[in-house]
Amino acid sequence: WLMTSGKLAEERLPLQVGSMVHGIHWEPVHSDGSTPYLRKHEFSAPSGRRVYVHTHGARKTSVNYIRSMLDSCGITERDVSIRVLRP
Repeated sequence: WLMTSGKLAEERLPLQVGSMVHGIHWEPVHSDGSTPYLRKHEFSAPSGRRVYVHTHGARKTSVNYIRSMLDSCGITERDVSIRVLRP
C-alpha cells in the first residue's frame, strides 16, 4: 500500500526504519550486507521487483516498528489502523 499509494517511492530504498538502517530493502539483509533478516515479509513493488520488510516476533516490537515505518513515509498513526495478526 505504501508503494502503490506513492507514499514510499522505490528510489528511497533501502529505507531506515527506527534504528534499522535497512528496515525495508531490495535484499533481505541488514546494513552489514551479510546478516540475513531472521523474520521478513516479502512483497512485489509496483515495478515487479521483490521488496523485503524486516519484521519482529514480539507484538510490541512489531507495532513500534510499523509506527516508525509509517512515520518515515509521512503517515501519522491517526491516518491508519494498526493490527498485528498472529498466524
